Amino acid sequence: MKRIKFVIVYMLLLLILYSLCSCGGNVTVPLGVIIYIYKDNSNSFTADELKRLRITSNGIVVGDSLPDGTKIGGLGIDENGNYYRILSYYLGTGHSNWWAKRIRASYKSKMKNFYFTIEDTSGVYETFTMKPLDDTYEIVDETIPVIKYTVILKKK
Repeated sequence: MKRIKFVIVYMLLLLILYSLCSCGGNVTVPLGVIIYIYKDNSNSFTADELKRLRITSNGIVVGDSLPDGTKIGGLGIDENGNYYRILSYYLGTGHSNWWAKRIRASYKSKMKNFYFTIEDTSGVYETFTMKPLDDTYEIVDETIPVIKYTVILKKK
């Protein structure tokens, strides 16, 4: 009888812990990277100039198209009229809310494997390669996590 009572209490404890920690499925945890791209004279690129820039990364480019409908992806405009690109880098998959929070909290150590390259297909600007992520980024939100990175492309 004592053994059955122990098993029942143990099973109830496991059920309570599972319901507290479970999210009902897998949670993919991304790192959001916002990239502002400027010319070497500190001016922002226009939408036409952004069409010539190719971004390659071990993450994925996310977002909308240019205002004229060109589908280059990952483009946004801030309140000052500056364009930015958005990348998403996979940090891991959590099988519970608790595990997903741990992955989000450890993003600084995991993002060292993230890199991206910006290439000007017209050949006017030098190719920019960022690998590994240096300390020039700005943390936008640690809970999601999202960082902002500013790139200045120099003319050849």
